[in-house]
Amino acid sequence: MYVPITLANLLSPMLIAAVLAWFGAQSTKIIIDLIEGKRLSSDVIYRTGGMPSSHSAFVTAMTMSVLLTEGLSNLFFISLGFSIIVAVDAFGVRNQVGTQAKLINILIKEIKFNLRKHNMKFLGELVGHSGLQVFFGMVTGVISSLIVHFIIF
Repeated sequence: MYVPITLANLLSPMLIAAVLAWFGAQSTKIIIDLIEGKRLSSDVIYRTGGMPSSHSAFVTAMTMSVLLTEGLSNLFFISLGFSIIVAVDAFGVRNQVGTQAKLINILIKEIKFNLRKHNMKFLGELVGHSGLQVFFGMVTGVISSLIVHFIIF
């Protein structure tokens, strides 16, 4: 079924809750960086990894919003499955990628490989999440969807 993009669709509680959760999680990362005395950079709002997981926050807010709007429907269970996949990926696969990146960067330093000569950079190491970061991302998502559904709408 074709659904045209309208202002009503863009202002749906589901989308607003998910975007609010993502923005809240990313903003929390900035606050944590400031508390830890880190220097802010322009890419901080798009950065992956860290506390809390913005991916988990986004999909959890979406799933909770579907539950609050549609109940235990097919759409809810599809959304729940998607959320579980994203959370497992953030904690498992992407966390392992970050660990592997750290080891590869250590090896590059030890063998004194010239990255500039090959127009390459060190690998990004903060790409995954710990279980706690995923959990607090989910908490952020639940809170965001509750705020949107019971306070804003």
